[in-house]
Amino acid sequence: AAPAAAAPAPAAPSAGAAAPALSPSQQQVQQDVTDSLRRYLNRANVSVVVYDRRLPSVQRAVSEGTLRAEDAAAGLRDTDDTARAQRLADLTGATGYVTATIDNYKFDPATRAVTFTLSVSHVATASGANLGSAAAPGRGEAPADVPGPLQEGSASARAADTAADQAVQGLFPRPEPATKDQNKQQQQQRSGSGVRMNPFERAILPVLGVALGILVLTSD
Repeated sequence: AAPAAAAPAPAAPSAGAAAPALSPSQQQVQQDVTDSLRRYLNRANVSVVVYDRRLPSVQRAVSEGTLRAEDAAAGLRDTDDTARAQRLADLTGATGYVTATIDNYKFDPATRAVTFTLSVSHVATASGANLGSAAAPGRGEAPADVPGPLQEGSASARAADTAADQAVQGLFPRPEPATKDQNKQQQQQRSGSGVRMNPFERAILPVLGVALGILVLTSD
């Protein structure tokens, strides 16, 4: 089985400074994007677990004195602290971690639409090397029959879904489906070697363990 991985958790204060409190709207879009990223990463055969300082491996490191409590609380929120991010990703058993940032978040009541920009980066746990980055626009519109107080949440979920789909595709591109000629050629090659091939066989991406980092939210 592939190593489990970590994904976004609620924003936590970093060492020595309190993180600004998130509004209910920001908390909602943070959770929506977290859920969407995890879902699309799973579809790309990437194993994901949400990072949380309450994870047994993290709590054990804190109790044994190999991890500072303030670092566990800060999590992957501070993307500039690569050493801490690598340490936390390693504790989860992840081969890499993904940081995600939401910028220019806006809800327009007149159009019932939420817009923002989602940026993601994939970093190797062992080396700290950047394995890829992607950015995608998020836009979602609540249906007209959704009650006013629920419109922003409805639009947020739709925006998160479209942005996460594009962002994950940028980090882990889906393989192009084989053409009929390619399938026939592969079948002939395998037949010649005595290996039987299912004509509907499809390429499977390797399963990876990825730690998804904290979402940092800004509004325009």
